[in-house]
Amino acid sequence: MKNFKTYLIAVLCMLFTANSIAQEVSSVALKNPGRPSGDFKSKDIKDAPKKIYIAEFWVAYQLVFSDQEETAAGMSYGKTKTSLTIAVDNINKEDLTEVTNKLYADYTQSLKSNGYEIITAADINGAKPYEGWELLEGGTLNEAQIGGYVYSTPSDYQYYVKKVTKKGKSKASFVDYSMKLSQALDGTIIAKVNMMVPFIEDAESQLSKTGAKMIGGVSKIVVKPNFRIMSEGMMEGHNTMYNSKVFFGYSPKMNIQNSLTGTLKDPVTISGVFEDKKYKSVATASANGTTGGGAYKIVTSYNVTSDQVQFAECNPAAYKDGVYKASKAYMDATLERFYNVAAGKK
Repeated sequence: MKNFKTYLIAVLCMLFTANSIAQEVSSVALKNPGRPSGDFKSKDIKDAPKKIYIAEFWVAYQLVFSDQEETAAGMSYGKTKTSLTIAVDNINKEDLTEVTNKLYADYTQSLKSNGYEIITAADINGAKPYEGWELLEGGTLNEAQIGGYVYSTPSDYQYYVKKVTKKGKSKASFVDYSMKLSQALDGTIIAKVNMMVPFIEDAESQLSKTGAKMIGGVSKIVVKPNFRIMSEGMMEGHNTMYNSKVFFGYSPKMNIQNSLTGTLKDPVTISGVFEDKKYKSVATASANGTTGGGAYKIVTSYNVTSDQVQFAECNPAAYKDGVYKASKAYMDATLERFYNVAAGKK
C-alpha cells in the first residue's frame, strides 16, 4: 500500500508538471506571400553564391509594461492622472539567452543543412559600408533599447552597430545597408532576424474610452496579458510602430536588388503562460462645482490605486517553451519560403 501511494503521488506530480507547462501556439501566416511582398526573383538568385551573412539576430522580450494616462481639467471635473506598471514574475533573465541561443542554433543549422555557408562578422572585417562601426559580442542582455524590453543576442555571435550610446543603446543607421553590403561581399545574401515578444495588450473597450473623453474627470488604464510574437503594430506604452521580421537581401550588382521579408500577417499567440486577468489603474476627479453640480458623476469599481506596481505571474518553463516554439515556427515558415524561391519554386 505504501509503495502504491508513493507511485500515485509520483504520477500526480508528473501530471501536474505536464499540465503546468502546457501551452498552445497559434499557426503562422506570413503577410503577402509572393512577388508583391518583394520576394526574390528566382532568375536573379539562381546563380547567387550559397553564402549568408547574418547581420542581425535578436529577440526582444518584454518584462515590464508601464504607461500613464492624463485627463485635462474640464468645466465640471478637475485634472486627473494615473499610471500602471506591471512586471513579469518568475523569469530568470539568463533563461532568455538560453532561448535565443537555441533559436540561433536551429536557424544556422537549417541554413547549413540546405547548403549555405555562414559568413561571420570576423570574416567581413569591417567591409563597406561597416567601416568605422563597432563590433559587438553577442550573449549579453541589453535593457536600453526599448523601455521595458530586454534585447537578447546569441552567445556564439558577433555583429556590427553604428555606435553605442553612453546609456548602452545600440544605434543603427536610418538607411538599410543590406544591398550595399551584399554587393561589397560579392553577392553574399544578407539575413536579419528580429523577434518582438510582448506580454500585454490594451483591454479597455472603445465605448469606455469614448465615454471617458466625452465626460472627462477620469484617467484609466486597463490591460491584460497577450503573450505573442508580435506582428506589425503599435506597442502598448510606446508611440512607435514595431514588428517582428525575418529578412533576406541579395544584390550582386546595382541593377539586381532583391529582398524577401517574412512579416507576420497576425501575431503568433502563446497561451497557457499567464493568468487570464485584467490589470487596472484609475484616477477620478471630484466635481469643481462650477457647473452642473456633478451631473455626470463617474462611479468606478476598480480596486487598484494609482501608481501601483503589479506582478504578472507566469510559469517559467511554459514561457521558455512557448517563445521557442512560436519563434521557431515563424523562422521555419520564412526559411521555407526562402528555400523555395531560391530553388525556383513559386
